[in-house]
Amino acid sequence: MSVSRARKPRRWVDPRLFLGILLVIASVLGVVGVLVAGNRTEIAYAAASTIAPGQLITVDDLVAVEVVLGPSAEAYVSTETVPTGEFLVTQAVEVGELLPRSALGDADSSRSSVVVEVSGGLPTELGAGSAVELWSSQESAPGTYGAPVLTSSNATVAKILPREGALSASQADRVELLLPKAEIPALLAAISNDSRLALVPVFREKGQ
Repeated sequence: MSVSRARKPRRWVDPRLFLGILLVIASVLGVVGVLVAGNRTEIAYAAASTIAPGQLITVDDLVAVEVVLGPSAEAYVSTETVPTGEFLVTQAVEVGELLPRSALGDADSSRSSVVVEVSGGLPTELGAGSAVELWSSQESAPGTYGAPVLTSSNATVAKILPREGALSASQADRVELLLPKAEIPALLAAISNDSRLALVPVFREKGQ
């Protein structure tokens, strides 16, 4: 007489269990991906020296640095996005500061650079990138000058140049300025009239 064995009931696995496992795996992979992307280094360009607004530069004026930028990497100039040849920087960039892509402009700018001689010394806080007003006093008689007149209200110091030799008769400081092309004629007229030029720093909030 044979004894029939009782069938074991089939075990059904809830498909929601598999779905939960897949979601956990996907979440872990997502976190790992974010961490890897956040720690990835990029090669970006920083200013080798202070860059003034309106200054024309080349890649030789920049230094390549390896940095971790994460999602903000596209906001800065990199080896892939740096322009070729000479290009314009539209805002002040301090030495060592990364060059934002938003600071790049068209080289055909509305500003020009002019070297001027400034009498009476320069303010100690003046440097490349400083916003200044340019005032001129016309010579009315030998050694006598009239009231100062505002010649440029929107000039920027591009560079402070060395004097033209220790034995030079001129003791004026030489400064390269960037200013709107519309103000160039008035400045050239002041220079041709042997006017005395002076620079007055203008302190503006950052971003202005």
